[in-house]
Order: sequence, then structure tokens, then C-alpha cells
Amino acid sequence: MLKRKLLILLAIMLVFSGISLGLIRAYGRRSMELPEEELVLVTSFYPVHLLAQNLLEGAEGVSLINLTENHTGCLHDYQLTTQDMLTLEYADALIINGGDMELFVTAAVEGQPELVLIDTSEGITFLEGTEHTHEHAEESSEEHEHEEVHEEEHEHMEGETHEHEEEHDHDDHDEESAEHNHAINGHVWLNTELYMQQLDTLTEKLCALDVERAELYRANAARYRAELAGVATEYQTTLAGLAGSEVVVFHDAFYYLCEELGIEVIMGISMDADTALSAAELAEAEDEIRLHGVRYLLAEEATGAVAEQLAKEIGIQVIYLNPLTSGAATTEAYLDAMRQNMAALQEMLQ
Repeated sequence: MLKRKLLILLAIMLVFSGISLGLIRAYGRRSMELPEEELVLVTSFYPVHLLAQNLLEGAEGVSLINLTENHTGCLHDYQLTTQDMLTLEYADALIINGGDMELFVTAAVEGQPELVLIDTSEGITFLEGTEHTHEHAEESSEEHEHEEVHEEEHEHMEGETHEHEEEHDHDDHDEESAEHNHAINGHVWLNTELYMQQLDTLTEKLCALDVERAELYRANAARYRAELAGVATEYQTTLAGLAGSEVVVFHDAFYYLCEELGIEVIMGISMDADTALSAAELAEAEDEIRLHGVRYLLAEEATGAVAEQLAKEIGIQVIYLNPLTSGAATTEAYLDAMRQNMAALQEMLQ
């Protein structure tokens, strides 16, 4: 009886979802205010949106939409909304960072072969990713294991065939978890050299897509590339003394900033607003910090509590940096944030 009720409820939800999507398709275009003759470009999230914004400066007849505009957390957890699907349906091109940062759009893109996909990190060699296995994940794993034991006992009473199916499913789950834990680190934009490479790639792809405005795009790219090169030079001259320093980072993007400056990351702790470290992880981090004589932890303001806890325990300093995953949508935003990061890192020279 309960199973039948659930099936009925699911059917009702599907009907209402279909009606909602139909209404949005019928009236959504008007609310989005996208004229039919416009070139509609969609960016996946903040860093690539800033690139596109600089390239499109002064371009008429082009709409630029940031798909995850109000999202500030980890993109790996992002799920497309119905409005997002509509936006992609009317888009001419989707501009992504790449490096497995936007796996949430894979199915949507595959369902729209006419949508041009521009991967700005094409040709870039990525660093290896870090594991996301903090306290909330461990608790979830323990609960999952407890449920599996209970289910296996129940399945054994019903028959061995179903038990083998469960084992196969569990193996698939393990393979998916292993793949996630050994993913690449796609946060390339915090390395100014790689960010300029992303700019070059986007420029070429956009000029090929929109030949009419290619001259404007190239002029904007040359101007912005010169500004980025200026910041890169400032980093190399101002922070040259940091080469060989050892740090612990609390955001995957900081790996690329450290790579550019020759700073060695002896340990990476990937955090978001919903995670916390277990006692064992805290102890391991403290041991590594003491072993290497690390004096500085690099963290972002949003998830700095754990870094502060470690720093207080050991008597070292937390330096707060901007990972540039969200912020003001201005053409100067990247340059301003990187200079602020540079000023913060100068504390390590004292």
C-alpha cells in the first residue's frame, strides 16, 4: 500500500514538473528579455564570467549570463534548476572553466547538440585533486555501512541472488568514490599565467563563433591580457622571496597560486561551509605542520574557523586569500582581488 502511494505521489510530481517546464518555456523568454536576434552567451561561474565580461566590453547585440550567479559554494554540489535549463536552451554557447569543475552541465549539454561548448582550460595540464573526506562525509559513510549490514542480513534471508546484486552496486559506488577522490584540480584561474592562457583560448573560440565582432574581441583581449601580465609581473617581483616556502592550504585554488610563486604545499585541506575536520584529521594536520615547521596557513574567510583553530593551537598565522569563486561582476574584479591577495601574502616576507 505504501509503495502504491509513493508511486502515485511520484506521478503527480512528474506531471506538475512537466506543466511548470511548459509554462516556463512559454513565458520564460519574455522574463529573460533576450531578443531573438541577440547572440546569447552563458558562462558557468564567476572566474570565466569575468573573462567573458572583459572580452565583450562594448559589444552590442550580445547577452552574457552567468549560470551560477548567486552560488558561492562548491560547484561540485551544484544542481541545475529549471530556469538554468531554459537559459541553456536559448544559449548559443556555454563557456566553462573545464577541469571537471562543471560536471553538473554534462547531461544538459549532451541533450543540446546545437549548443557550442567553449572549454577555456583546453590544453592546460591540471594538478592532482585532493580528497573531500571530512567529518560529515565520514559520519554519512558510517551510517551507510550500518544500513548496508542491516540490509545484507535481510537480503540473505530472502536469497543469495539479490545479495550479489547489492555487492555489485556497492562495488560501483566504491569505484565512483575512488574516481571522485582522485579527481583533477580544476581551479586553474588563480595562477595568472594559466588565466591568461584561458583568456587566449576563449578569444580564439569566440572569434570563430562570432566573426562579425572578432576585431572587437581581439582588441579587448589584448587590453585585458596586458593588464593580467602586469599583475603577473607584480607577483613575480614583489613575492619572489616566497619561493621554497612551505604552507598548508584550505582551498584547492590556492595550489595554483602557490605553484606560480614556487611555494610548496605540504598539505591541502579542502573545506566548504558544511564540512568540519575530525579529531584524527586535526591531529594529522598538526603533526605535518610541526614536522615541516610551517608558519602560515592559507585560507579563505568563509571557511577559516578550522585554520584559526590549528593556528591558535600551534602558534602560527592564518593568511586570508580570495579564491575568486564569487564576487562583484566588474571588469576590474579579478585584478583587484589578485592585488589584494598579493598584499596579504607579503606578510610571509616579514
